[in-house]
Amino acid sequence: MEKSFITIGGKEYRVEVNWNALVNFLAAVGRDSIEGLSEVTSMKATDITHLMAAAINEGERLEGHDIHLTALDLGAIIRPFHVNKFMEIYIQQNATALEAEKEEKKSLGAK
Repeated sequence: MEKSFITIGGKEYRVEVNWNALVNFLAAVGRDSIEGLSEVTSMKATDITHLMAAAINEGERLEGHDIHLTALDLGAIIRPFHVNKFMEIYIQQNATALEAEKEEKKSLGAK
């Protein structure tokens, strides 16, 4: 999967919506349960900055950068177009993951 980046306030951040990011998001919004994952696709607008912060922190961690961006910090510097860009990345990363899972199932079935 290709790395995804978002530029906010003139700084480029890697965005990674993996399991770590989702777990950190759920913990931040007080839904730290498997059931909380089903709500990710219909999240409240007030949760988006928490998900963005978790995904940026995870992406930057994978890049070797130790940042601790909070939803409050992020909310002070983002604009609606940043949210749109993030949601495009979120959808793209999930679609790529689903395609990879389908291919894995195909190859397992062929054995």
